[in-house]
Amino acid sequence: MQSFFKHIVDVTLKNISSSGNPSDFADLIASFFLMLAQIIKKVPNLIVATEGIDLLSLFQCGCGCIGLPESDPVRAASSFLSSYINVSRDHPPLNSIVSRYGEELFMIVIRLLGSSETPAKSTSTSLDHCVDILFAFNKKYFDCLRQWMMNFAQLENFPSPHVTKEQKQAFSQVKIFSIFVGFCPNPCFFKRLIHFRWF
Repeated sequence: MQSFFKHIVDVTLKNISSSGNPSDFADLIASFFLMLAQIIKKVPNLIVATEGIDLLSLFQCGCGCIGLPESDPVRAASSFLSSYINVSRDHPPLNSIVSRYGEELFMIVIRLLGSSETPAKSTSTSLDHCVDILFAFNKKYFDCLRQWMMNFAQLENFPSPHVTKEQKQAFSQVKIFSIFVGFCPNPCFFKRLIHFRWF
């Protein structure tokens, strides 16, 4: 089982990386990450314990795919990354990757949510799935998230030159996450709050 799974992962990653335009493999990417999302939710040890699987490459591939213009691979990759983060505290190899590269993913999500350069084909629904990544960070890496948000607030012209430093500082207040993510009975309201703060 593990050797078969490793073969699927290796072949898929090779196909995705073989093209300069990952959108050529949009259907493959969507199916691949939907499968991985289910596996890492239900049997994370299959991914963690299978010898030879490059856990970092999977994480980075997911990070790259949430910026695609097609909604299906964005939704699938976001689901995988959210699940990856949610189980990572119980698996040291995953925890190490998220701790080291999580800020990179956080910045990608913020850029997608706040930049006017977000791919035109990306719908608000697919961006909602990117917000789920922030939910996962808030739940499992709140300590890191606080620092990442402080770093983000200091960046000039990011995620867009239209976003002021004051807006970013307001968004970066940890209370927003602790109240609306931790206690809000309707998470959709928090997603709408994020979308409309910057547009």
